[in-house]
Amino acid sequence: MTEAGVLGALGDLDQLGEAMDSDAASQLRARLAEPGGLDLMVEIAHDLRSPLTSILFLSETLHMGHSGEVNELQRRQLALIYSAALGLSGLVSDSIELACGGEQLADTEPCPFSIIETLEAVQDMVRPMAEEKGLTLRLRPQAIDLRIGYPMALSRALLNLTCNALKFTE
Repeated sequence: MTEAGVLGALGDLDQLGEAMDSDAASQLRARLAEPGGLDLMVEIAHDLRSPLTSILFLSETLHMGHSGEVNELQRRQLALIYSAALGLSGLVSDSIELACGGEQLADTEPCPFSIIETLEAVQDMVRPMAEEKGLTLRLRPQAIDLRIGYPMALSRALLNLTCNALKFTE
């Protein structure tokens, strides 16, 4: 399958998810609202962790050439797999945290953080997607790096905006 085919398949999966029957979504919401519903969510999230960890480990192993020669196209595709699995892994962790009260999902108090480190972390996560589409990501950090604020919330917002920008940029 070509690079465009892989990206097209990922887009098709997104559209399929959006087009899911609203009754099924309503049923899931109702089930989660029932007593023990959060336990179900935690159980599902825990069940997702093992295969995601395997995907992360195996894609990294292949990417580094431990199982044999990897060409540039395969390297980019493995980076996409790794990036997608890492995003899903974060979602699983957030789901478990949410079910357990959600205290760690958001910054509770403003704190000092490096804007450059935040931007670089987002860039590292989306780089495979940009490379696959032949796009270049550039950072233009400000002279003053340290800020006081909510780094987790900023990171999530920047990641969402950047992924959407890459997704809809030719």
